[in-house]
Amino acid sequence: MTHQSFSLIFLIALFPTSSSGISLDRFLPYGTTHGDTEMERGDDTGSPALQLSVPFPFFDTLYSTLWVNVNGAISFAKQISKYTPVCGPVEREYSSIAPFWADADISYTGHIFYRQSTVPQSLEKAQEEISSSFPNFAGIKLKWLLVATWLNVTDSPDCSHCAQKRNTFQAIITTDGRHSFAIFYYQNLMWTTGADSGGTDGLGGTPAQAGFDFGDGTHRLMIPGSCSGDVLKINEQSNVGDPGKWVFRVDRAVKPKIVDMTPDDVLLEIPEDDSLNLTCRAVGHTVPSIKWRVNGTDMNCMSPDCQQVSENGTGTLTLENVKRENGGIYTCVAFDEYDSGTIPRKDWVVKIVGRKPKEIPQKFRGSWTLDHDINFDAYLFARYGENWLGTGLAAIGVVAKLGMMNKKILKNPDGSYDWDNLYYGMVLGEEFDCTSINCIGEDKRIVFRYLPANETLIETHKPYFKPVFDYKYTVDDGLLVMRMEWDNVKAKLFYRKKA
Repeated sequence: MTHQSFSLIFLIALFPTSSSGISLDRFLPYGTTHGDTEMERGDDTGSPALQLSVPFPFFDTLYSTLWVNVNGAISFAKQISKYTPVCGPVEREYSSIAPFWADADISYTGHIFYRQSTVPQSLEKAQEEISSSFPNFAGIKLKWLLVATWLNVTDSPDCSHCAQKRNTFQAIITTDGRHSFAIFYYQNLMWTTGADSGGTDGLGGTPAQAGFDFGDGTHRLMIPGSCSGDVLKINEQSNVGDPGKWVFRVDRAVKPKIVDMTPDDVLLEIPEDDSLNLTCRAVGHTVPSIKWRVNGTDMNCMSPDCQQVSENGTGTLTLENVKRENGGIYTCVAFDEYDSGTIPRKDWVVKIVGRKPKEIPQKFRGSWTLDHDINFDAYLFARYGENWLGTGLAAIGVVAKLGMMNKKILKNPDGSYDWDNLYYGMVLGEEFDCTSINCIGEDKRIVFRYLPANETLIETHKPYFKPVFDYKYTVDDGLLVMRMEWDNVKAKLFYRKKA
């Protein structure tokens, strides 16, 4: 089922951790000593209707009454006795903010506390949470909050003498009279389901739902994991980077949007054979997926020179060795799991211009001698197998190792380069044949490329009957660093320039 997005989270990524959630000392203070009312013991019950001292905006309705329910929800139309959570859109009568809607029972054990508050100390803590999650609201002055705490509650049926799983969590809803927010703290979650919802020992059946639903079929959110066993993990995750804490804005619908794009300039001229690097970042309730289009068509990277990455709401596109035909309109598109409306997008107009002179920077040139290595023997073993040492110096791996002791990169008057004692007259970007005599037993084609964007020199080997592989060179802290990888084994050689 498609859910629509309705409010903006400033930090959008889910942050899995091994934490057990928010510690109790980070909850708003709770209990009768702090002015709370304690819920009467019972099953599928709730508080009486609470008349709010400050009306609470929940999307397009201003509510002056609400109920705190045993089954883990704060409702706005009536007390909710329904014990099995609804995993799809609800009717308006079930309009609610639910930190953990499930079949809880406090007939004998566990406690539920709630209170309205306009106490400055409580409002200041809520303001800190809102400001850190929504920097645009850094100056908000909250007027009212309601805090409800479910402490060591168990699934139904409760038992006075049984050892049952326990859940502890807290919900805060707060407003400045115009804007409204919900904050969920999860300390410990052990069960998901009551027996009458199909649960066995608190698990299985129809698990808990967490989130909120205005009741119009549109403005609703289920926290990822809801209605599945994964709902137990929400105390280890967050939408604001603090495991066990979730913060939402609930007063109006806000589409996910793209908030940053690099480069800033939308008109780009990229030299032929150079690289194109684009990045955009989007925000939403969950991690938006970033996709790329060129001239209105979805991109499908089918070559090593094209890479698309989407991670934590940030998408990157890299095209290496661009050609004239790579020019066009490049579009970053953000897709939010809960949005089926207008799709956010940003465009760059890219023109590929004439080639830059092909030249290896001066810092790479000269004669180099091996200073030290990292994992090189393991790399040789991975590449050449048990025969890399062989029985004599003719073994392929030994020849390869000896050949790596020195490096020489010299520029010729005609603009070509001599590389070691093997390749003479090499031209950047142009492939050349290498025979088995000087290519350690195999015929192949080789091409050298320089990538200015990351100051990397790449030596690509294309054997006729084996996989393509690269050597990558950078100059770091005065050392020539040669990087290589074979079958997931990585190695580095470090060369020092000869005097």
